[in-house]
Amino acid sequence: MIDHCPIDDLKAVVSTNLAELSTVQAENLVNRLAGETFPRLAVPFTQWGALLANPMQRQALYGRRLAVLSGSENAATQSLSNYLQGMCDEIATGWQSIETVFSLETQRLALGLRQSEQAEGKQAKRIQFLQENQTLRLALAWNLELDRRLAIRARLYPTENEVYLPSDVTFSLISAENTVLQSIQSTEANNYVQLKQFRCSPGYSFSLQIQLGTQIITETFTA
Repeated sequence: MIDHCPIDDLKAVVSTNLAELSTVQAENLVNRLAGETFPRLAVPFTQWGALLANPMQRQALYGRRLAVLSGSENAATQSLSNYLQGMCDEIATGWQSIETVFSLETQRLALGLRQSEQAEGKQAKRIQFLQENQTLRLALAWNLELDRRLAIRARLYPTENEVYLPSDVTFSLISAENTVLQSIQSTEANNYVQLKQFRCSPGYSFSLQIQLGTQIITETFTA
């Protein structure tokens, strides 16, 4: 006769003491889990539980996964250098030409008339915030300099049907180490907001982060 194992012996011991995650730890987890098919199985329960226990961090994960699953955010890193070298037809799904995203009247103003015409690479993307029922437009332009660094400009615009950006939009440049290098918030009468031009060496990763309300959408690049 085979003895049945007591049910209690099969139960795993789960700690109820969940440590708080730092901002950097939470951002790293959100970035890691955004495109996972089974996010709960991708990390230990202590990390998963701590992330879900914090309302803001839980909302950030929800927003990122929603954006990835809806196609408004590409989970893959985008390479600007490869685009300049003609190694890919487009940066990533969702990115289009300036002419496609901006109307004929506004496309030449998308990154500044003279600067946009001189840019070696330029692309734009519609950023959809489903929770806020808002669509913004992100425009990016870059040039390859003599020292092989990329000089990059980024601007954020309202949708075609709006004159001004929402007043609570925050547009940030994030380093590969998850440090905020630049950040700007729109006011009540901004037609657009822009980051200061920045330069990256080949292979360096950075992110452009857009926050509207509680939803955060991040686009990650490799120079």
